[in-house]
Amino acid sequence: MNAYTPYNSNGSQLACVFVVLAIGLLFDRKLPSSYNAEANRYFLLSQAALAASRFLSSATIASAQALQISGEFMFNSTHRGEENGEKFFPLLGIAIRQLVAMGLHRDGACWLRAPPAGPR
Repeated sequence: MNAYTPYNSNGSQLACVFVVLAIGLLFDRKLPSSYNAEANRYFLLSQAALAASRFLSSATIASAQALQISGEFMFNSTHRGEENGEKFFPLLGIAIRQLVAMGLHRDGACWLRAPPAGPR
């Protein structure tokens, strides 16, 4: 399989793995709380994998997860004194728009969600 073909979520899944590793390094208590170059490297790898997966033209749950976790990384990290919090909400907005475009807000049956219990 090729992660760079459209409508293939492998690139988005790989981006999720890289950004989770970046978050893990960012919150590692054994490392100093200053800038972590290895965490930033994993974050950049996740962004490259996400861009290669063409997440804007083929929305997947993995791409929305990668965007949300990327936003969390940016919200909690500082690099060269710059604040990245203002970049979090646009990324979260893209992720939510992807989920709405997929129809996740409507019927959960196609996502293997249990049916409602009924009237109380």
